[in-house]
Amino acid sequence: ETLREVAARRDMAESARRRGDVEEALSLYREVLELKPTAARTQEIVSRLEDEVEQRRTLLTDAQAQLVGGDPEAARKSTRQLLDLYPDDDDARDLDAAASGLAKALAGLVGRAQRAKESGDADAEKAARDVIARIAPEHPEAKG
Repeated sequence: ETLREVAARRDMAESARRRGDVEEALSLYREVLELKPTAARTQEIVSRLEDEVEQRRTLLTDAQAQLVGGDPEAARKSTRQLLDLYPDDDDARDLDAAASGLAKALAGLVGRAQRAKESGDADAEKAARDVIARIAPEHPEAKG
């Protein structure tokens, strides 16, 4: 019975890790250690997951800060690192989609501002730059 419980918890832990739920995976592997305290491989996995919990938090925080700062390319780099580690991570997928959408919106607004400038429409150029400044305050085009 214990071997079945150990195998079931290991399977659930690996599934949780793939989803990016590293905290849940860590909890499940700790349960495995309670059932089988001499499992050296599981002890190594727990140690690695403790590091991964912090790494995932850092990458998520970085991606969110990069989005808020208006740098969708940097945010996508962070989310891609997360997705490489955790292919089924919904948080990383959502942030990646947001970064992609922001990149498209910024590209459209930059194009609008440039066309308005070329045609001499100062009001339209200012309006486009104002929107850029609101959604991406650190973007170079936000400054005019």
